[in-house]
Amino acid sequence: MAAKDGPQLAELVHRSLPFTIHGAGIQLGCMWDVYCRAWLPFGALLTDMEAVGMAVDRSHLAAAQQQAQADQQRAQDRFRRWAARKVGDAQHMNVGSGAQVQTLLFAGAENRDKDKGKDPLPLERVFKIPNAMGLMGEKDKRPKKMWDIRLHSVWGQGTKSPLTPEVFTPAGEDEGPAAPPAAACVPACSTPVLKGLAGKAGKARKKLAELGLEEEAEDLSVLRGIGEDGGDATDDEAAALSLDDGELPWPVEQEEIEQESGEKRRCLLEWEGEGSPPLPLLKDLFASERRKAKVLNFSIAYGKTAHGLSKDWKVSLEEAKDTVDRWYADRPEIRKWQDEQRRQAQQRGYVTTILGRRRQLPDAALSRNRAAQSHALRAAINTPIQGSAADIATAAMLRINEDEALQSMGWRLLLQVHDEVILEGPRETAELARERVVACMRSPFTGLGPKPLLVDLVVDAKHADTWYEAK
Repeated sequence: MAAKDGPQLAELVHRSLPFTIHGAGIQLGCMWDVYCRAWLPFGALLTDMEAVGMAVDRSHLAAAQQQAQADQQRAQDRFRRWAARKVGDAQHMNVGSGAQVQTLLFAGAENRDKDKGKDPLPLERVFKIPNAMGLMGEKDKRPKKMWDIRLHSVWGQGTKSPLTPEVFTPAGEDEGPAAPPAAACVPACSTPVLKGLAGKAGKARKKLAELGLEEEAEDLSVLRGIGEDGGDATDDEAAALSLDDGELPWPVEQEEIEQESGEKRRCLLEWEGEGSPPLPLLKDLFASERRKAKVLNFSIAYGKTAHGLSKDWKVSLEEAKDTVDRWYADRPEIRKWQDEQRRQAQQRGYVTTILGRRRQLPDAALSRNRAAQSHALRAAINTPIQGSAADIATAAMLRINEDEALQSMGWRLLLQVHDEVILEGPRETAELARERVVACMRSPFTGLGPKPLLVDLVVDAKHADTWYEAK
């Protein structure tokens, strides 16, 4: 399309997609305005940021990599020493192999699909490993390229593991001739799983003591820091692993906290003073519980049902329903908003972000495909949240880039990571630049209407010589 056709295209878009968002104070006549006033300049900004790049300290990164590799090797060696006390051939194992670690920890474990005739994990397996040490058998004349090792449960040869798997993964990438069939669902041994098993020292010791395995309580802590390469669990899986005895977390608001031991400790909910706080912060004292509550909050806010919560968190449907009801009882406006989003998706077939970008959801209307409809109704809640967050980040970056005060002081954008931005400029104007960046991000839509947002956004900002120090 030629440049002269621009006005005709603008008129066409204006007639087909008119909208005004009064609630946020954003006056944009149509999606053509959004394209011209947001996406075009944002694309140019991203291109400029990509061209400038971000300076890195190569020597620091090289030293960090060397340290990380040394730490990893120490963790792997420690695990081998621990495992070799239980299983002799474990001294030669590949700690990065999920299948080998799985045999040590979950030998004999039931398959999740046992009702479909799937066999449990074998009690013992043979693995081939590179013969890097030049090992030779009695009848060998020279070292073989590969060497066989035989692994079994760390609780004894022929003994089924007493651990109960909570996270499963499809088999098929396992090593050795005794690998389970590809369709099986076997216990996962990703890094989050191993960290979940190790837990806190006291928790691991307590759980193993209940199994009559006091001796292994200290040994199990070596699981920290090892895992199959690239192994990851979803947020829901990681959260499920961290639960104790299937309890759902609940946000704590008191300033005086009673811990499991019965000891009462005082803490601060927030700290905005200079230096270190006089008391520990709640988020530090209960970092694990805070993470669980964060996952719970996001899950429900994004439309997670009691049924889904029960499955993810390994609790009864009644407890999950009670938790969801209590959550909404404190936040009735969120349920009202979610109901409105679902209703809009069903009536109009789409939902919008704060800048009016639409996501078409044709399956939201009554459909024979219940799964597709459920997915669409969840998207009707998720899209306005995630999409509007992207709109806000875009607007904030544009405002920062166009701020005359920042330009005059020589500051420029270098990098964006989700809702975080990094700028570079002269050290002597760092504090002034920080104040301007906070102002831009606190009210990113200024200029588009008399009242950009119903409330100002909360912004945290620091300045330092490196990103690491600022974090």
